Amino acid sequence: MALTFNRSTLQLWHQLDWLSSHVQHVTVWQARDCPRSPDFEGHMHSIPTVLACLQGQVRIFGGRAGRLDLQQGDALILVPGAWHGHDTIRPDCTLFGQGFVGGFSDISMETSSMKLRDFIPEYPSKALVDAITASSDKSHRCALLQELVNNVLDEQSRTGGEEMLPVLEHVLRYIWTNMHRPIEVNDLISISGLSASRLHQLFRDHVGSTPKELLTQERLRLASQLLVEGERVAVVAHRCGFGSRHALIRAFQKKHGCSPREFKKKHGFIAT
Repeated sequence: MALTFNRSTLQLWHQLDWLSSHVQHVTVWQARDCPRSPDFEGHMHSIPTVLACLQGQVRIFGGRAGRLDLQQGDALILVPGAWHGHDTIRPDCTLFGQGFVGGFSDISMETSSMKLRDFIPEYPSKALVDAITASSDKSHRCALLQELVNNVLDEQSRTGGEEMLPVLEHVLRYIWTNMHRPIEVNDLISISGLSASRLHQLFRDHVGSTPKELLTQERLRLASQLLVEGERVAVVAHRCGFGSRHALIRAFQKKHGCSPREFKKKHGFIAT
C-alpha cells in the first residue's frame, strides 16, 4: 500500500534522498558465492534484490566471508539464488531494500522500530539493477545505484506509490521469500485465507497470471540463473523448490524447449 507520511516516515525519505547522491560502495553477491548455509536462517530470491544502509550499520549474512557489514552509503546487490539472511536492525540504523515480484518493484525502509513498504512500477528499476550486476567498474556501479534511488524518489513523488491489496502483497511476499521450499498453490490458498477461485482471480486481475504460473515462472527464472553459474541439475532442483530433478527437467523442457544441461551449454557455461 502507498506509504502514509508523518514525521518518522519523512525522516526515512530524507535518508533515502541523501543516498541518492552519496553511494559509497556497491557489492554484488553471485549465487555461486552464497550457497545455502546451516549457520543462519536465510532465503533467496528469483530476481535481483537491492539492500542499502541509510544510517548506522546493517549486517547481512552470506557471501564468502559469511557476513557483510554495510556502513552508511554502502549497498549490496543480491543476484538470483544468492542465499542470505538479515541480522536484527539495531537502534539508529536504517536499511533500504528493493526487490521485484509479480511485475512490481517492492521497496522498503526498515529501522528497529518500524518497517515501511511501498510498490512502484518495475521499469526502469529492474534494468538499472541488471546494469549494476553486469558492471565491474566500482564508480559506474555507484552512479547506477544513485540513479536507481533517484528513480524511486521520483516515482514516489509523482505517483505516491502503487496501490496493492494487502492479501495479494502478503501472498507475493511469501512466494518471494520461500522460493527454495517446495511450496504449492494450496499453500498460497492457505496463507491467503481466500478460496481457490478468489485467489486465482486476484492473480489474473493484478499479476496477469495464475498462482501456479507465477510459481513456475519464478522457479524457472531462478533455476536458469543457477544453471548458468554452473550448479548441477539436482542441486538446482532442490534449491528452487522442485520436487525432484525430473520435475525440473520437465518444466524446463516445456518452457525452453531444451533440457537444463542443454541450456547450460547454450548460454556459454564452461566448467572450471
